[in-house]
Amino acid sequence: GESSLMKEVNETLRYCVDSGHAEHINVFYTTNLTRVNSETIELAKKFRTFTWIVSIDGFGATQEYIRYPSKWKIIEENFIRIKSFVDADQWRVIANFTVQSYNICNITDFFDWIEKMDLQGPPFAYNPVSLNLLTNPDFLDIQFLPLEVRQHASRLIDAYWLRNKLTKFEGFTDRLRMVQSILHKAPTPGYQDRMADFLDFTRILDHHRKQDLAFINPFLFHSVFNAADINLKRAFRQIGFKLTRMYLKRPADRIKGRLRHLASIIKFK
Repeated sequence: GESSLMKEVNETLRYCVDSGHAEHINVFYTTNLTRVNSETIELAKKFRTFTWIVSIDGFGATQEYIRYPSKWKIIEENFIRIKSFVDADQWRVIANFTVQSYNICNITDFFDWIEKMDLQGPPFAYNPVSLNLLTNPDFLDIQFLPLEVRQHASRLIDAYWLRNKLTKFEGFTDRLRMVQSILHKAPTPGYQDRMADFLDFTRILDHHRKQDLAFINPFLFHSVFNAADINLKRAFRQIGFKLTRMYLKRPADRIKGRLRHLASIIKFK
């Protein structure tokens, strides 16, 4: 659950402070920053070290899309608020960023924002970004993205290397190189199927959230659409028993998903 919404979290922190044990306890506090409790801030100052692990998966509209219904203005205000207490010995803030298909094309925007936060002071004493790779669900894994999307994202990262200031932090360079190495890999077999799943999942998500990926990131949407469509065109050439056999090999839920996707493609066109 979200730490700032669980009263038991502050109760536990308060107990540690009141009992005199806080000064030798290191705390790692995870939050999505949709809210920051003033009492938590005051309690945090009493511990030996207090590390805020902040779940942020994008900058601006990208963050709002992935972590609906968060609002970027609130996220940024809360981030600035907790960062104002950064101290090399006691207070740390780390942005926990999960690299995925929805944010890979905007990842350098997030890095630029982190650099801006660093310049505003107080400066980060440790690496402020923890890059993690999403692997499940697999259709959001960057290794299954179409080649043109991965090449585009890699070019953005190449340009970022020339201007970035985050390499001064230990661990950042290695993690970003790992991300880029995945982008450089040859297309993963079966990626068209994963992209069809991506579109089906995104269509359902957008419908329920009243969002639109095609508006938030038109390049990503249309690249994925075209990649998935290649597979659909191949399928349409196999009209009849071949097409039937192809779908019957899939679990029932996958069959239904493909049928919904076919319907959405026809409607889109």
